[in-house]
Amino acid sequence: MAAILKKHKIKSDEDVRGNKEKTFTISDILKLKSPTSCFLSTNKVGSSLVQFTEFKIRDLVSNSELFSVKKNFDNNFFKSLEKGETTIEEFGDADRTVHYNFSKDFFKLKTVGTTLVFQIGLKEIKSFRMIEKHYFKNKLLKSFDFNFGFCIPSSTNEIETVYDLPKLDEKTIKEMIANPKQTTSDSFYFVDDKLVMHNKATYTYH
Repeated sequence: MAAILKKHKIKSDEDVRGNKEKTFTISDILKLKSPTSCFLSTNKVGSSLVQFTEFKIRDLVSNSELFSVKKNFDNNFFKSLEKGETTIEEFGDADRTVHYNFSKDFFKLKTVGTTLVFQIGLKEIKSFRMIEKHYFKNKLLKSFDFNFGFCIPSSTNEIETVYDLPKLDEKTIKEMIANPKQTTSDSFYFVDDKLVMHNKATYTYH
């Protein structure tokens, strides 16, 4: 299943952040310097191509686990979807936003690793890419760009990614601790250079 592209010339960062009417390119997303004011895709197309089943965050130095989530996945999901026996409901905003709660000791870490497990549908994915942007009070802290490459049809994939955390001054760290959920991120997922998923997250440090 392919997403439908609409031609649209980007005039400004604001044009990218608040426009719901187009399908965005990788180039569009790379230009962003502040959080989007809305979700830029429905996730419905993406969910018919790939399903995320497990996600972990850990400190690479101590190997201690900071966050973990796993969902039950029916191995017949994509076949049932193809036959019309299963449908994908539209995602609500609340279902697409994760709220992380970390200890303030998180700021002592220099590098964290994530493990992402996902299932591919009945069709191959030639290129699977994630661009993630992190902000504090609408200011860009750091961008991450991961290319997962080619994915075999009906395969289970486990991807390890490494995040080199940005260096922050003490004033910024104190402000981030004092302002829950003002630290945010946008995660954009591209299949064959088409945006098919967009999720958000907020961060609280205590």
